[in-house]
Amino acid sequence: MMKMNRLVQAICLSLLLAACGQHKDGDAFVGTWKKVSGQGMGVVIERNGDGYLVKQDIPLPPGVLSFPATVKGGAFQIQTGLGPENWAIDVKTGHLVLPGEVLERVSK
Repeated sequence: MMKMNRLVQAICLSLLLAACGQHKDGDAFVGTWKKVSGQGMGVVIERNGDGYLVKQDIPLPPGVLSFPATVKGGAFQIQTGLGPENWAIDVKTGHLVLPGEVLERVSK
């Protein structure tokens, strides 16, 4: 239930940001993000040509997963093995909201 709430929040926030025209170039997402709440460990988002590369630490086995990402309709879209995920930045807190997690930027 909590996971579904986070997903709905992320989708609504993505639609809001798309309507406002904010973060459409994706550079607002670039940086190192650490966990505020949820199940993840944090991510690093880098420019990769015309797109982006998301690197996510995983605990078991220890390592890093990398996913390509683009900006579509104002939303930051990650291409995972399970299909696309939309991530958004909460305009009030500046936190990165994704399914099951909330992250804060620790460096740009």
